[in-house]
Amino acid sequence: EVEGWGTRRKVAGILCELLPDGGAIVGVGLNVLQSEGELPVASATSLALAGAATTDREVLLTALEESFAQTLGRWQDAGGDAEAAGLVAECVEVSATLGAHVRVELTGGGQVIGEAFGFGPDGSLLVREGDGTTRSLHSGDVHHLRAASEDAAGSGAPVGTGGAAPAGPAGGPVGAQAG
Repeated sequence: EVEGWGTRRKVAGILCELLPDGGAIVGVGLNVLQSEGELPVASATSLALAGAATTDREVLLTALEESFAQTLGRWQDAGGDAEAAGLVAECVEVSATLGAHVRVELTGGGQVIGEAFGFGPDGSLLVREGDGTTRSLHSGDVHHLRAASEDAAGSGAPVGTGGAAPAGPAGGPVGAQAG
């Protein structure tokens, strides 16, 4: 168990870059064969360590491509509305970020600290700041923070990172974790 994460571990990350023409470049990083010593943080794992049914990269890439094409098709069929496509509900189901105290380092600089509580219909991460202000975030690095009750020093130091918040039409999950 990792403090602040329990038994959940991050096995993948999704990065998206919105293009000026409205398109997006989507990158996916997947930890496949790393040993515990090769992982960057204690909250990470690999498919091999998690006991995945396969670690064959060709099989994994094919499955990822097929799943991405199917998801993109649903999003396109719904006119670019992730909620109408059912993608928001699916992301809510698997997200370890929702309900977590987070710090989001914004792409253009600055940060937002608060509770991640939902996804917008455009795939944005909804974060409620301490003063009650709701922020809809389209890009940034999401870090899970220790809850004040778990951090005797009250530092709120990060215990791991979630995925990058989705940007653009992919509307992908934020901080979806292997569990």
